[in-house]
Amino acid sequence: MSHPVDWYGDDNSVTKEENEKTFRSIISIVTHCA
Repeated sequence: MSHPVDWYGDDNSVTKEENEKTFRSIISIVTHCA
């Protein structure tokens, strides 16, 4: 992702990698359930 700030707000306590992992997990779940 090229612009993490505008997506995740600020670099809060969670790192970009963690956010990406969570994001992918959500995508997988949504895709799986769809």
